[in-house]
Amino acid sequence: MKEGKETLKIKFSLGKKIFLFVLAIITLLIVIVYTSTIESVSRGFEQEMKIRGISISKSISSSLSAILSSIIADRIAKDPKSAEKVFKSKEFMSEIFSELQLREEYLNLIETFGDIPKTEDIIWASAVDMSKKVLVHSRKDIPFMADFSFPKGTVDNEQLLKAYLTLVSNLNVRNKNILENFEESILSLFGGRITTLEYKIPKKELINLIKNNLGTDEKETLKVIEKAEANLIDNIYTTKEKYSLLYWNIKNIQRKYNDTSFGNEFRNKINSLLSVMGYNYLTYEIVSPKLNETKEFIDSIKEKISKEDFELINVMIEQFIKSSFGITGFIQYYTESMKGKEVKRILFSYPILIKEDINKYIGDLYIGMSTESIERAITSIERQIQTGALLSVLIGILFTILLSVRISRGARIITKAMDELSKGNLQVKADFKSEDEIGFIAQNFNRMVNEIAEKEKMRDIMNKVVSEEIAKELMEKGMELGGELRFTTMLFSDIRGFTSMSEKMDPRTLISILNEYMTEMVEIVKKYKGVVDKFVGDEIMVVYGAPISFSEKGDAFLAVITAYDMIKRVEELHKIWQEQGKPLLTPGIGINSGHVVAGNMGSKDRLSYTVIGDAVNTAARLCGAAPGKHCIISENTHKLVNDLIEVEEQEPIRVKGKSEPLKIYSVTGIKPEGYEYLKTLLGSKN
Repeated sequence: MKEGKETLKIKFSLGKKIFLFVLAIITLLIVIVYTSTIESVSRGFEQEMKIRGISISKSISSSLSAILSSIIADRIAKDPKSAEKVFKSKEFMSEIFSELQLREEYLNLIETFGDIPKTEDIIWASAVDMSKKVLVHSRKDIPFMADFSFPKGTVDNEQLLKAYLTLVSNLNVRNKNILENFEESILSLFGGRITTLEYKIPKKELINLIKNNLGTDEKETLKVIEKAEANLIDNIYTTKEKYSLLYWNIKNIQRKYNDTSFGNEFRNKINSLLSVMGYNYLTYEIVSPKLNETKEFIDSIKEKISKEDFELINVMIEQFIKSSFGITGFIQYYTESMKGKEVKRILFSYPILIKEDINKYIGDLYIGMSTESIERAITSIERQIQTGALLSVLIGILFTILLSVRISRGARIITKAMDELSKGNLQVKADFKSEDEIGFIAQNFNRMVNEIAEKEKMRDIMNKVVSEEIAKELMEKGMELGGELRFTTMLFSDIRGFTSMSEKMDPRTLISILNEYMTEMVEIVKKYKGVVDKFVGDEIMVVYGAPISFSEKGDAFLAVITAYDMIKRVEELHKIWQEQGKPLLTPGIGINSGHVVAGNMGSKDRLSYTVIGDAVNTAARLCGAAPGKHCIISENTHKLVNDLIEVEEQEPIRVKGKSEPLKIYSVTGIKPEGYEYLKTLLGSKN
């Protein structure tokens, strides 16, 4: 295995990625929880303040309405014709309001108003007539019939009420008849002063309609619509929420009677309440039929359920109807400068109605409310959430650090092991044990290294059994039987007198000196890119041109220079062996070039890569004819390299299998051109 040229540097570690990812998730969750909690708490407090304002407003409005109704009744009793002036004559209504301050009940009402600011969050309260003249105010310095001054940033309740009712009449409800009935109630409430509304009026026409009824410019109209829409959305949300709560409260009672004879009928009747939840806005006309059906059914089973359950269901239905429908209070937010600081305030407004055959609008009740308690509560909750968030972040960071350190440690160990593997270290191990994915990767990495080591071991063994080139050929193309026609040059080397020598020598000594000789010869073969085909006793067979070929001339020249260097090395070894008293091994070498069949020969169970053919046999015959320390080449080889080597032509010889004598040449040297050619030849493959 070769060492990589470049080591990859990690710029952004896995641990950092995990840390930032988990931290981002924790932060996102905290933001979501924080936002939703604060929003929910704010809505809850606002709703609580609205309920408190409605409660106070209903009480005061009822008291004021009772006093005014009593005055009107007394006037009509004295003069029946004055009934025609009620709500129509401004002079008559002014007289009614003037008489109001003479009543004892009114003086009691003033005391009540004086006590209102003592209630938490309420700053002031005032009741005004339709002309915005003060009927009663919590501040004693504001006299009866003084002009009412609206806080900066708020609008007239009558305008807000008209805009609200106009918006409600344009809601996309399912039943057009319901919408038309609702329009009639609006017209009745304001004495026909609002022109008849059309179904689903476009926004532009809606603005014009409200603007015409209010007598305001477009900017002021949009401001009124914006505040009316805010109240409308709040009421839609609240009505549906209260209706859903009503359903579940009755459902919990119904479940107690599941196993009774009327249990299924009871359950189906209660479930039918859900059929109206698909409406965009729950009006009284929509829900009252379902609620009346429920009340009638409850009356029919009155004797079958407990008295407490019967009364509780009826009370819950009545409370829902009273708290959800009709004209309820409006909330407007505004700011007030207090000691150079802008303070948020709430203006709660509620219409004052006198009930005759229908509700008649005669004025408004306004309550100024502080948001300080809300803000204190929200600030407290914010601090609790922030503390919890901080602890969550710290715990999350600690957990993430531990997790990222563990994962990063495993990744670093595996990365270091991979780097060692790329350098050829097959003994490396990724020493990391874990039952997660990183541990699984480490385990598989170790298994992979073991498999690579086994393959390298097999490769080493194969390279010792066959040449490296043949080993590569077998691995790349597979070890299947078959061959191909190739032009190659074969070199045979055989030790002269080896048979008689082996009869006289100790076998162990003979093997030792033979291995030394073979090692030296094979090194020269490898130097010149030859492929050792086989060893047969003391004989070496070398092939040039299969499986790797330079060229016909190049292969032939490499074979010749291999033989030339082998003989020179043998001469050097002779001097060493003489000094050591060892026998002298003297080879004769034969070389021939020609076409052969190269490939895997043998059986499916045992095969070897070799070359066969007449050219191979001829090379072997030339080896047999060569004297010791001589290299004999054929005419085929000589024709290919005659310009690169020095030779002496020998007497033609007859060899077995050939009818004509063969021309042969003895190699005596390498020309300078040969060495230059050798540099070019080996350089092209490096």
